Amino acid sequence: MKSKKQYQPEKQLNGEQIVEKKLMEMNELLSKVDLSKLPKRQSAGQK
Repeated sequence: MKSKKQYQPEKQLNGEQIVEKKLMEMNELLSKVDLSKLPKRQSAGQK
């Protein structure tokens, strides 16, 4: 049953995989939002 062990349920993802998954989800959500419609504001986290 080695092939079954290669598939990891979400709870067993390592940190890097979790970050990748979250980034993909965020990018998908952001692509649906028209950022140009947001009010301009200074954000400390962005350059």
